[in-house]
Amino acid sequence: MIRIQHYRYLGSKDRERLRQIYEESFPVDERFDFSILVRCDKETNVHLSGILLDDLLVGMQFTVVLPNDATYLMYFAIDETYRNLGIGSNALQKLAITNDNVLLSIEKPVDEITMRRRYFYLRNGLFETKTFYEDTGVQYQVLTSCFGYEPDAMELISRYKCMTSSKRIWRLIKIHLIQNHYFMFNLKIGGNFYGKSNQTVSWGFFLFE
Repeated sequence: MIRIQHYRYLGSKDRERLRQIYEESFPVDERFDFSILVRCDKETNVHLSGILLDDLLVGMQFTVVLPNDATYLMYFAIDETYRNLGIGSNALQKLAITNDNVLLSIEKPVDEITMRRRYFYLRNGLFETKTFYEDTGVQYQVLTSCFGYEPDAMELISRYKCMTSSKRIWRLIKIHLIQNHYFMFNLKIGGNFYGKSNQTVSWGFFLFE
């Protein structure tokens, strides 16, 4: 049985295992220090959770509810040992059931791994949008669980700001983003990975608010 358990209700061993899965699943320049996620989890619109198979913690997810009530899935990972068993699909479907609109970003499919990742989300009920963006030289497309929905540009860009109401934690988030050049953000509305967009907007200074 697959179930989602909030971080605060996990035991110390499961909390440590969640941290390990997070750090093993994402490159250091694509993830925040784990302590930031734990601190942000205190916000009512932020949820750090473990994915459990019966009583065994096998994955993690980190979501942020945006001002328009869409839920942005920022981090989602299954322990490598337990992949391809339907656990990720089950967890993603549970998230979609409990949230009216789930958003996430996928990389441009350029190899087998990124193509499989795209197929995984599409076969589990997510839909492509016409919103593409380039961040630190990597191209992304936004997916949604709500067919026909197109995310608002400013709300998407400010997803990091929605992680916390604490000025101190926001400073830590900005330090990470700036160190890894995440302020170089070009948003394309319309078009696709390969063609021209109908509108291109360059953002960045929102980080310095």
